[in-house]
Amino acid sequence: MTSSWHSRLRNELLIFGCAYSILIGTLSYIVDYSDRRIVHKKWFRIWAYIMNIIIMGSIPVLAHLVSNKVTSLESNWLMLHTDYVLGGVRLVLVTLIILLRRQRERVLLQSTKILFAMDARYAQLLQPVPALDKKLNYMYIIKHITTVLQSVITFTTTLFIIREITWEGLLVAVYLANVQNVIHSTLFQFFTSLMHLQSRFLYLNRQLKLLQRSLRFSNDKIGRHRRRQHIYAMKQLRDMSRAHFMLTILAQRLTDCLKYTALGALLGFLLQHVIFGYYGLMLLGRADIYLFMSSITVAVGGFFYFLLHVDLYIFFWNCEATTAAHHRTGQLLRLYHQLPQLSPGLARQLELFSLQLAQSQFQINAGGMFTLNNASALALSAYILHTILILVQYDFENRIKTLRNQLDLKWKAEIEDFIME
Repeated sequence: MTSSWHSRLRNELLIFGCAYSILIGTLSYIVDYSDRRIVHKKWFRIWAYIMNIIIMGSIPVLAHLVSNKVTSLESNWLMLHTDYVLGGVRLVLVTLIILLRRQRERVLLQSTKILFAMDARYAQLLQPVPALDKKLNYMYIIKHITTVLQSVITFTTTLFIIREITWEGLLVAVYLANVQNVIHSTLFQFFTSLMHLQSRFLYLNRQLKLLQRSLRFSNDKIGRHRRRQHIYAMKQLRDMSRAHFMLTILAQRLTDCLKYTALGALLGFLLQHVIFGYYGLMLLGRADIYLFMSSITVAVGGFFYFLLHVDLYIFFWNCEATTAAHHRTGQLLRLYHQLPQLSPGLARQLELFSLQLAQSQFQINAGGMFTLNNASALALSAYILHTILILVQYDFENRIKTLRNQLDLKWKAEIEDFIME
């Protein structure tokens, strides 16, 4: 009776915790992925923060439940400990995201207001380019698709490794997928913020290139027209330097506010990719895999897991592209120094702009997140695959060793029985 009572209480608490976290997590997901703020009441925010921290603390328990209670895989200590590690990392990440949410929203709101003010003040310099906007929109759509697929993979993988689909297992799958959304919302915020900054840097670079071309053509003319062109160029460069300086300040603020949470989320996703890849290979190693998984399911699962690496590559590409757009301005300014017969005012403005870019380039490189690039994304993907293979190799060696010890004990027992007879 006591064990039955504890079992019912555990199931009821599990159902309540999953249902409540799905509700709160869905609200958090909608708020983070949209420009509107749904939750306005201060008391509800505080209540949501507290309940999120308490309920997310049950992640290791849920991971243990999935791996040790209802899993279709043969339980071993390696799988159990990897689940505990993943649950602990997720607990720390979600707690960090919740505690830093107010600071993150304040910085994002201030940055958005500054960007809108800059678009209105420097409308001529920050004119949208349809070709660039189209490319960035495609990357945004791909990123959003890969983000949703990560939650789908978490949900389906949890359902695949349970013995039978019950309400308890279904709630656990939805719960873990929702935790995925809450954690990934921070990365998505950082991704979209970098895309907005990258587009403004590209707009400035385009205007800078057009201005350099017009100055090159004006050198063929003499007199008053050249002086007017140089005065106009000096004013344009002054406005460009101010706009570029403000964009650099925004990049530093966003990096300081989001880099630790984003790096923590990246660490959690790397660990999750390793564990899910390890689970997937162990499922493929079962002789009866096709009794509960078809070949199409295996192929689709492998394709979705490949998209996880695409998501990581897109995030790192965005960091590298934003850094490259910032540094491209300095390369374009060097072309101005090749122009002959520059006026003293224009030459002085070029020197001031170049000094400002040299200082901001040092600050951007020291920011931390902007050192991520495509090469590091490929290196991390290779590291994930390498770690998965090591875990699988160790698991098989451990299984073989355990089986050999069991055979040795059985053989010794048979010899002892034979001697006793």
